[in-house]
Amino acid sequence: MPTLNPNAPSAPALSRRTVLAGAAWSVPVIVAVTATPAFAAASNVPTVTTTTPSMQTPAAGQVVVTAVVKDASGAPLSGQPVSFTGPSGTTFSPATATTDGSGTATSTLTTSDAWALPGSSVTVTALSNGVSGSAPLTVLAANAYSLGDNDSHAAPAGSSTSSPVQLQQAFPSPIVSIATSVSDEDFFGYHAPFTLALLKDGTVWAVGTNSQGQMGDGTTTDRTTWARVPGLSNVIQIATQFGAAHALLSDGTIRSWGSNLNSQLGNGSSVAYSSTPVTVTGITTAIRLAEGLALLADGSIRSWGYGRGGRLGNGTTSSSSTPVTVTGIANAVEIASASMSAYAILSDGTIRSWGFNGNGQLGNGTTTDSSTPVTVTGITNAVKVAGAQASIYALLADGTIRCWGWNKYGELGDGTTTQRNTPSTVIGINTATTITAVSSGGYALLSDGTITAWGAGPGASGATPTPITGTQNVTVLANNTFSESGTIYFIVGDRFVYFPPGNTLVRAAGSVALSARVLTSAAGSALAGQTVSFAARNATFTPASATTAANGSVSTTLMSTDPFATPGSTLTVTATSGGFTGTKALTVLGANAFAVGDNQAGRTGTETSSAIVGAPWQLSRVFPSPITAIAGGEAFSAALSADGTVRAVGSNYSGQLGDGTTTDRSGWAFVRDGKKNAITNVVGIAVAGRTAVALLASGAVLQWGADLNRSGNDLLLATPVSGISDAVQVAAAGATFYAVRSNGTVSAWGSNDSWLLGDGSTDQYRATPGPVSGITDAVEVAATSNTALVRLATGEIYAWGSNGSGALGNGTENDFSRPGSVSVPSQKIPRPVTGISTAKKLVTGGGAAYALLASGEIRSWGLNDSGQLGDGTTTNRTTPVSVSGISNAVTIGAGYNSGYAILSDGTGRAWGDNSNGQLGDNTTTNQSTPISLSLPAGQKLKGFSTRSTWTTNHFIF
Repeated sequence: MPTLNPNAPSAPALSRRTVLAGAAWSVPVIVAVTATPAFAAASNVPTVTTTTPSMQTPAAGQVVVTAVVKDASGAPLSGQPVSFTGPSGTTFSPATATTDGSGTATSTLTTSDAWALPGSSVTVTALSNGVSGSAPLTVLAANAYSLGDNDSHAAPAGSSTSSPVQLQQAFPSPIVSIATSVSDEDFFGYHAPFTLALLKDGTVWAVGTNSQGQMGDGTTTDRTTWARVPGLSNVIQIATQFGAAHALLSDGTIRSWGSNLNSQLGNGSSVAYSSTPVTVTGITTAIRLAEGLALLADGSIRSWGYGRGGRLGNGTTSSSSTPVTVTGIANAVEIASASMSAYAILSDGTIRSWGFNGNGQLGNGTTTDSSTPVTVTGITNAVKVAGAQASIYALLADGTIRCWGWNKYGELGDGTTTQRNTPSTVIGINTATTITAVSSGGYALLSDGTITAWGAGPGASGATPTPITGTQNVTVLANNTFSESGTIYFIVGDRFVYFPPGNTLVRAAGSVALSARVLTSAAGSALAGQTVSFAARNATFTPASATTAANGSVSTTLMSTDPFATPGSTLTVTATSGGFTGTKALTVLGANAFAVGDNQAGRTGTETSSAIVGAPWQLSRVFPSPITAIAGGEAFSAALSADGTVRAVGSNYSGQLGDGTTTDRSGWAFVRDGKKNAITNVVGIAVAGRTAVALLASGAVLQWGADLNRSGNDLLLATPVSGISDAVQVAAAGATFYAVRSNGTVSAWGSNDSWLLGDGSTDQYRATPGPVSGITDAVEVAATSNTALVRLATGEIYAWGSNGSGALGNGTENDFSRPGSVSVPSQKIPRPVTGISTAKKLVTGGGAAYALLASGEIRSWGLNDSGQLGDGTTTNRTTPVSVSGISNAVTIGAGYNSGYAILSDGTGRAWGDNSNGQLGDNTTTNQSTPISLSLPAGQKLKGFSTRSTWTTNHFIF
């Protein structure tokens, strides 16, 4: 047997030699047989043949080479000199030998390139009397390090456990992935580790404990040397699950072997284990694999095996011997598992989790197990999840890492040992390219090739990330799906695939130019002539694959195919070459809202030039964060995004777009503050006429647009409203604005037309906010042009101001004008609306008001000339009436003279004025009872414009 070198130096960039197919799996003696004549007579030239029975040599070690010299008739020639030569870095001892009576001469070949590429070739030559014979030998090598206890024998026996060590030199093809696990016994208190390696040629190799057939070789004999799992080829991903192994094939099917004590095989059987691979039942379109999880091409997820704690995500805690569907997920792009919990990244960059949660590993703010997916708090741009046991990590598109769960030994890397039920941040890392974990810590590969670790895992030193030394050119961190053995693996690629800095944004249903590069290592030289294939979910590429140029680069154009992709979601692009992959995260610019109605001055914010938008039309896809609220004013609209910014579009006569100008805009533009910076930290907006206000998270309020006192001193930029620092909601009516305060009071400022200030005064105008009389438990304010209403914590509604058409809802109908101009009793301060005590939402539009009750019914009152009360008539109502046919509404909205509702099944209803197509049915016919809102297939409503003072409306989906 050859002598191996377990203490080879750290890896240089791997040598690129020709890889030979059909290599054997062991390291036998090499025989070079050369037929050569003693005397080259012209009439009797012998044939020269060369055979190499094993065709293999270790990358750094020794192997015996035998040359055989025969004459032209095939008879062995003794006493002939034979010299042996090989490539640079190899030696022979002896360099020259003499054939014996059988015509053979032997020499020992010594190789020294420990980090030669597995599967590359070394050609040795035997020369005798001017005639030579050569043998190409396949290099058995290992392009990976291990760090830790080596319990599975992946590295040579006796290797160091405190610094990175090269794996056994056993592989005829480069390693592209490693997965390590333990058996069922280990989970319940016994130790039985094993490790799998996926090679570039699509084969799988195994080493370690085999008590339950984990080696897949038909035996239960433990292995201390690597061997191929027989019968597996075309494998593209590997994973493990409690003593079982899984392999995803290129045809979308999955094979499993090993333990089946908890149904890990997934083939419906009840055997204790299988020592050879079997097929997981019913899966033919898998594209990703994790511990007992499969992501299918349609974005759904299947799970099987151990079900305790809800680990299967199907609403039960039972194990399943065949795959079941994870509940409620149809758009996953990545999956991961950590012992008894599981995770999915959705196409919008959010994360769902399910299973055990005793240490907060689900990341949803609780420690309660969940058998169905829940949302990990506060993450919207994840590209990878990793975890082991109860400490979980998420790599974000910006190169930072979030962490949550168990933290006794600093496993979260946030500088503390405090358990986290919601994500914290791994400190000091903002250039991570990939992550992995062992049961006691996390690891990140940074863009400069550095590996950093935290926690109590191998190479880590506590709660603060520190670099690992002793490795070079690492391009992949191995997937330690359930590493109880305390071993981490680092893979050295023969190439480094990455996306240079460039475009980071893509419009939903738009295109973007991208380029990738292939280098010998992160800091290496370019590789020309390499095939690179591009892939991404909901996208196409032109070209889909291409060959690198002299500088190692290749270009493509990505076309997004999902017009309704969530704004701010992450589109992860991969570039794969030679089994190694680089990734790039693109932020999607989209629009999760539709518009209908009047499009004067481009106020809808869509890309249509039609004067009337008669059917729901998607807004311009320019938003990098989901729209959470929209408000419509006089020929303009304002939209609030989840990132706390506000954009506006349309007419700008009085500066209502808040961009510092009076120039109309047909495209959405930021509202800006006095320093011309985009306003941020906004949590609410309100619009009336040509004026808008924004509520900040701090409780302060900003205002811009037309001067409420009509003095002509318009505000072209967002300006603070004095005296308000604790607002929780804002609303608007005509030229009057309102803020609900944290103590339940309501403040009002602006015009007092129709006594809208609600303080009982007859002042024409108030420049600074003052209290609305008698309100101490307000939760929501809404207003029409001449009437204001407030919803109290009790569920009651109070109203003040004009009572035209019965807008006060108190059973009377008086139409008051400006203060002091009438002698009839006025409602200058709030009074109750008749018959409402369980309201949970309040909206207004035109001269009508609407209340959503706790029962799901809707009440309406006031003006009804266009059927906007939805009661089947056009009769004004001075007390609340029921909107016809709706008993399961979950939210409501209102246009200028139109009403809207979302039902519990996600469908929408609309009624009232339709003169500008604002009901979205592609007609201009008014409707006095609700009709269905038609949206593009697959889209469900989430909300409406907060209030519209014009005949334009927006729907948020």
